[in-house]
Amino acid sequence: MKPDPNTFNPDKEYLKELIRRTQLSNDEFARACGINKRTLRYWLSGKHKFNYRDQYTMEALARYKESV
Repeated sequence: MKPDPNTFNPDKEYLKELIRRTQLSNDEFARACGINKRTLRYWLSGKHKFNYRDQYTMEALARYKESV
């Protein structure tokens, strides 16, 4: 998997889909990505937007969890 900023999608619905794909709770997902639980809640509410670096990390986690 190679980073491609052209695929950046800061939509909260996309984030919800990534979490669903991992089959982790929100708290487990945040811990696995190395982010604060509150930060994830802000992203999910749409109050704050995540950046591409965070998206890439979350996509990598989703791909990994789908492969095992």
